[in-house]
Amino acid sequence: MDPKLWRAAQRPGVLLSLSLEAIVGVPLVFPILYLLVNQLSSAKNTYYLQTILQIIAWSLLAYFISDKLIDAFKETLQKKGLFGRDLNKAGIQQDKKPVPEALGIVISIVFLVITIQQQVTMQFTQERLIEHNAGLLAICMVVLLGFVDDVVDLKWRHKLIVPTVASFPLLVAYKGVTSVVVPKPLRLMLGSYVDLGLLYYIYMGMISIFCTNAINIYAGINGIEVGQ
Repeated sequence: MDPKLWRAAQRPGVLLSLSLEAIVGVPLVFPILYLLVNQLSSAKNTYYLQTILQIIAWSLLAYFISDKLIDAFKETLQKKGLFGRDLNKAGIQQDKKPVPEALGIVISIVFLVITIQQQVTMQFTQERLIEHNAGLLAICMVVLLGFVDDVVDLKWRHKLIVPTVASFPLLVAYKGVTSVVVPKPLRLMLGSYVDLGLLYYIYMGMISIFCTNAINIYAGINGIEVGQ
């Protein structure tokens, strides 16, 4: 969400009025503090402490860059016709202030660049690096789906195909376990673990399709996309 639009939507007389930065930042403070205190209490976990501090630094940098780029690109996208109007506000639609769309491409590019830069400063094993890059490729393809949908309004059959293809690099690179823990009432019949094998990959591919389209469907409803 554009911070300026958030501030403009604030109403006088509201007992509790929080800035967008506070709403984003406050929920992140407590888990970060917990991780820092937990790692500082153990001298053996210096690697994890350094990793946490690097992630915090990169995340803050990504936030401030995204905040600046949103202001820089929103007018450009609006001039190209990539804007909508808030249906949840009272008044005539034509009189409402246009809200720029497709700004997710800006945030996504910042995320991808920052995540790639983390490979330089953080220690990755060769196997971990393969999975990491496969995940980045999948995310890049899903981002492309979202931007193309904003521009040309894709049909639903296309929205199902692209996430399926996007999940292939991640599924192929995955070399972890394909077993799941069985609920206790069923362990007498099935045991503690069940190896799904190929079904595990099919399930993960379906999860990719669901998550991508769940975000895409509700992207225009205020608050729901952020909550997801």
